[in-house]
Amino acid sequence: MTLEPDEAGYPTFVADEVAAAALIKRRRAPLEECRCDACADTIEGAPPASGAHLSMRGSDVRIDAPPLCASCATAIGITALRRNDLDEC
Repeated sequence: MTLEPDEAGYPTFVADEVAAAALIKRRRAPLEECRCDACADTIEGAPPASGAHLSMRGSDVRIDAPPLCASCATAIGITALRRNDLDEC
């Protein structure tokens, strides 16, 4: 699924309608001070990445996408890849 281009003019690809709705909501939200969810550093401009917090209560599924700075997003991604590799061994 493709959405309108981002601020830099690049096309945006999303996996499904839930991801599209979250991205549209984030783009329309007023700009305010944004902090990385992992390290609490201030993020200037639009967050370069976001995490995924999934929670369930009964049949209700809640998905939150907290902002991440570039270094935390990279560290979390690399850690997840390494753990996945270790699980396959």
